[in-house]
Amino acid sequence: MPTTGDGSGPCRWDFYDIFELSNDHVGITIGDVAGKGLDAAVLTSLVKNTIRAHAGEKGKTSARILALTNDVVYRSTSTEAFTTVFFAILDRRDGRLSYANAGHTTAAIVGEDGSLSRLSATGPILGAFDNAEFGQSDACLETDELLFLYTDGLTEARRDRDQYGQERVFACCPR
Repeated sequence: MPTTGDGSGPCRWDFYDIFELSNDHVGITIGDVAGKGLDAAVLTSLVKNTIRAHAGEKGKTSARILALTNDVVYRSTSTEAFTTVFFAILDRRDGRLSYANAGHTTAAIVGEDGSLSRLSATGPILGAFDNAEFGQSDACLETDELLFLYTDGLTEARRDRDQYGQERVFACCPR
């Protein structure tokens, strides 16, 4: 979905995708594409569909899927084209969340007791660098916990000159 914030900057295309990989596994993607117009829409589609295609292949990790997607984006777009992406594979049997974060906003797990565990970036933005490598991290999502994902459209929302900011976003998480 295209967003323009306060209307003064370039349009940014935020996107998300949740899809079944198997009976036991779910792919979760959220991202933000820099740019505007048709080029941003095309890049959004390229990133979402490349992640889906690679995630459907058995044995690939979240980090490897982002590295392969980076290669496609880097080779298929102009040097100004890039995106931030958080991609995770959730194992529904035990709640294990294996994720890689390509420069996207900090995700979090909100515990039933209101505790907040931040899931930070594990690699650079996607599509800007050739042969980029992405780290992978694991977290556990327990029953009654919440995976909190968002784009910078939320943190960069403004009132006058003040941005909303990440700390204020996390302060509003369900407790």
